[in-house]
Parts: sequence; C-alpha cells; structure tokens
Amino acid sequence: MLLLLLAIKHRQLLNRKKNSQKKVLPLSTIQSLIRSGQSPQTIAQEYGVSVSAVNRFAIPVEKEKVFITSQFLETVVGTEEILRKLKILLLFRLLMGGDYADVQWRRITSGGIIHGAFRRITV
Repeated sequence: MLLLLLAIKHRQLLNRKKNSQKKVLPLSTIQSLIRSGQSPQTIAQEYGVSVSAVNRFAIPVEKEKVFITSQFLETVVGTEEILRKLKILLLFRLLMGGDYADVQWRRITSGGIIHGAFRRITV
C-alpha cells in the first residue's frame, strides 16, 4: 500500500512539473513573426510568454528593418539626365499632397534572404 501511495505522489509531481513548464517559442519563430508585422505584445499574448522575452529577440529584427530602410532611402534612381535618391522622391511626393498614411511597406525575400524593402505611395 505504501508503495502504491508513493507511486501516485511521484506521478502527481511529474504531472505538476510538466504543467508548470513554460511554452518554448523558438528564436526563429519570434523573428519570423516580427518580420511579418506582428507586435511583440501580440506574440507574447498569443504564445503565453513575456513581452520582455519577445523583445529580446525582436530588437535585432527591428535594427535590421532600420538598416534596410536606410539603404533603400539612399538608393539612386532615374535617368542619366536626372538622378535622385529615393528619399528625395518620397519627400517630394509627400510635399505635393501625398498622405503618409498611404505609404506602405513591402518586403521582397527569396530563400529567406531579404532583397529589399520598398515604400509605395498609392495616391
């Protein structure tokens, strides 16, 4: 009888340990979700993890976005006679009546490699 009670207690302890373990959310999943536009708060709530844990892995992705955007804005486009940086064209378009709310992000990837981030004004 004592052996049976010990076995039951042991099983209960194991079950409690399994139930109390936090969900594991891989780094690659967090970064993929951030790249797809989800906020750290949404990811944390959906997967039952802390926002600080998500932010820890989201920050490098946010830095990557800033770098890609800065590279994009420095891109030179135009004809041989008129060359302009995209940031100048974007600014000019917004000054001429474009609405910043109409600026949209689009990311092009191939095989997991980001080839560019584009802004498009649909005015």
